[in-house]
Amino acid sequence: MDGDMEALNPDLDMAAADDDAVKELDEMKKRLKEMEDEAAALREMQVKVEKEMAAQGFRLFDFVLL
Repeated sequence: MDGDMEALNPDLDMAAADDDAVKELDEMKKRLKEMEDEAAALREMQVKVEKEMAAQGFRLFDFVLL
């Protein structure tokens, strides 16, 4: 009988939907942070490789085919 009351009470449905939305938003923020961290790590690697190539006399554009 309590389940029937919950189904008829839109406030309970909205509260559950809000909780789900908050959880989903938190998960999205976590994934975004992970992607930003990954992008930062890739930029650091790129800078390191470019410095190593520059030290050896290579330029990035030497390898670009037009």
